[in-house]
Amino acid sequence: MLRPSEALAHPQVAATGLVDAMDYPGGFGSAPVVRTPIMLSASAKAKPVAAPRLGADSDAILAEIGYDAAAISALRAENII
Repeated sequence: MLRPSEALAHPQVAATGLVDAMDYPGGFGSAPVVRTPIMLSASAKAKPVAAPRLGADSDAILAEIGYDAAAISALRAENII
């Protein structure tokens, strides 16, 4: 049985190109990210994208549902967001 790190380093896994290294904001270096195993011949390989950090989209979401900049600032000042 292989440990996860051994499985990711296996030559067959490397040959498929399904695992990419990606840096995460606030992380301690790169982490392996498994791409979807479906590849289309006429499409380029998409770069992996990190998930947004907690609260990264709060302003945009609140603005979309009707909060103005002053209201969002007030929520932030009160440590609500």
